[in-house]
Amino acid sequence: MFDKTIDVNLKAPTLIFKEFLKYKREKKINSRLRIINIASRAAFRGEQQDYISYACSKGGIISLTKTMSRSFGESDNIVAISIAPGFVRTEMAQSFIDKHGEDVVRQGITLDRLTEPKDISPLVSLIVSAKMDHSTGSTIDVNGGSFFR
Repeated sequence: MFDKTIDVNLKAPTLIFKEFLKYKREKKINSRLRIINIASRAAFRGEQQDYISYACSKGGIISLTKTMSRSFGESDNIVAISIAPGFVRTEMAQSFIDKHGEDVVRQGITLDRLTEPKDISPLVSLIVSAKMDHSTGSTIDVNGGSFFR
């Protein structure tokens, strides 16, 4: 399970980026490329023992984002930003909610509901609009107040 989680959450985004960069260079595309990586609050606060691989993979995504920005920002016109949500109400998360209960997943959230995709999408729109390019290499938290740093 550890290898599968690392493969999906960290290795795949790294390989996709590598292919995009190769294509950008081969085609001599000079326009700015904006990368948005989805990390997690788990990268900063850690996780329960059953989710070690998840926390490790999301910590790796934070490092990958910084490396993309630092290593390829100037030479290849790359902007990379991470978004670190907390627990997000999605179809994929529903089985966890059903198994453990919503009270468990809402622990620590200071707002009146779980984060939903609609809470993250405006941030994605802002990043792709080029209005946050000078935030390259950063990570933005969207977690309903469940983790502060």
